[in-house]
Amino acid sequence: KDGVDITAGKTIEDSNLTNKVKGDQAPHGAYKLLFFSGMSYSKAICTDYFKRVSFSKAHRENSRKQTNIIGGLTSAVLGLASVPAATIGGVGAAFSAVDSGFDAYDSSFLVTPNLGLLSEAVYSRMREIQKNYEKEEFSSSAHVLLALSEYTEPCTHTGMQSLMDKSLKDAINLAQPDP
Repeated sequence: KDGVDITAGKTIEDSNLTNKVKGDQAPHGAYKLLFFSGMSYSKAICTDYFKRVSFSKAHRENSRKQTNIIGGLTSAVLGLASVPAATIGGVGAAFSAVDSGFDAYDSSFLVTPNLGLLSEAVYSRMREIQKNYEKEEFSSSAHVLLALSEYTEPCTHTGMQSLMDKSLKDAINLAQPDP
């Protein structure tokens, strides 16, 4: 077949994978394949993120509860052993600081305590973006990468925060009657 060699990719030509494109024709099939492959990969990464966050959250919550139980038991034992109140207060403050550390971590690195609703919002937004690009005729790899950047945005920390902010604004607007 006559065609131009595409060094960095493959195209779909006559239902066969090839690295040739006829003349100056853009390899739309290859770009579409790149887009759908990128979406699949991005969704796999996003799914893995939610699995890891959920697992980590469960372990952090367990550790936090165990720390609080140990702190309470330690203070009780120290009180029964007639240890000075200053020492008991210091132990209580130390365990309280650990508990505050869990709060600080959660507020810094978690977008919401309800991961189920958040993941639902993220995947819903990703489906909307996918629908917007289903009929797109990609003309370059840069075009595909811009579309994939938009597709992956909801599964970034900033994207998740944006979805949560939008959700809260929508709830506020529903709760407030129009003047």
